[in-house]
Amino acid sequence: MKAKELRNLSEQDLTNKEAELRKNLMKLYGQVSTGTPPKNPGEIRQSKRTIAQILTIKGERKNKPAAAKTEIKHTGARPKQ
Repeated sequence: MKAKELRNLSEQDLTNKEAELRKNLMKLYGQVSTGTPPKNPGEIRQSKRTIAQILTIKGERKNKPAAAKTEIKHTGARPKQ
C-alpha cells in the first residue's frame, strides 16, 4: 500500500492492517526457516516496509496534538544584548 492510502485509513483500520501484516510476516518467516521458498520473496520486504509506514503514521498522529499545544508567543521586541 502507498503511504497516501494508509493516511486515509482510520486508527482502527491501521491497527487491523498492522496485525494482518504481522501475521503474514510471521507465516513467511516460518516458511523461510523450514527451507520452503516463499512464492514471492519480495513480499517479506514489502510487509516490513508497510508495517514501518503504519507505525510512522500512528506516531505522527499521536504527536500532532502535542505540537499544536506548544505555541511560541512573539512579542515583536528584539532581545536585549
